[in-house]
Amino acid sequence: MSATPSFRTARLLTWSGPFMIVNLLAGMVSVHFIPPPSPSSSPQKIANMFHDHRTAIVFSCVVMMFGWLCWATFCPTVMALLRKNEGGLPVISYASVALIGGGMVFFEMIPLTWCVAAYRAGSISPEIIRTLNDWAWFNFLFSAPPFLVWFVLVAIAILRDTSETPVYPRWAGYTNIWLAVIALPAMAIGFFKTGPLAWNGLLAFYIPVGTFAVWFTVMTVTTLRAINNAEAAYIAEAARVPVAV
Repeated sequence: MSATPSFRTARLLTWSGPFMIVNLLAGMVSVHFIPPPSPSSSPQKIANMFHDHRTAIVFSCVVMMFGWLCWATFCPTVMALLRKNEGGLPVISYASVALIGGGMVFFEMIPLTWCVAAYRAGSISPEIIRTLNDWAWFNFLFSAPPFLVWFVLVAIAILRDTSETPVYPRWAGYTNIWLAVIALPAMAIGFFKTGPLAWNGLLAFYIPVGTFAVWFTVMTVTTLRAINNAEAAYIAEAARVPVAV
């Protein structure tokens, strides 16, 4: 074979997924965003939070801007494994590129907005600071559709693989659908400022964020297994090809 697939690179990019989750949680904890500030908090309270923790927020936002780029390294690895079984018109692959890229914009907008709020805290009105904070949290949770639709597309690609040795197990496909459904309450934050469906609530924040962590765990484990299987098949195939003398 003329070229050796970079299985080592694929594994490295796969591990970027868990790294992103660790970066997300560590960054948000360090700037006092877990637990999240209440949507019903007064403008002055939100402004004080950004003013009092300005340096920590800016530093953490810089780290998150880089760490959350891992969404754009992990997801294409999944699609590269699923692409070969799509056949015909690769509509799922092309739709996935658009959804992954769109999700990446939302991810980067979150720390960018928090950094702007911290940068101007103390020099602009508390109402503007609170609005910037609102915008960041809506980017974080209300932007769920591109991610959830992609989960469903991944599920479709997995469940359509009827080969003797499927790339991903069928249970991973059903898990993607289930996780997409239970993360839907994040879309309700526009209606509530208190309670479980507010952005600091159980149904709108903790369960969707937990769902995201579970998704990364499931897809990391199954992707690493798929890479190992693909590498083993490649090596076996290479051993059967006669070497030209």
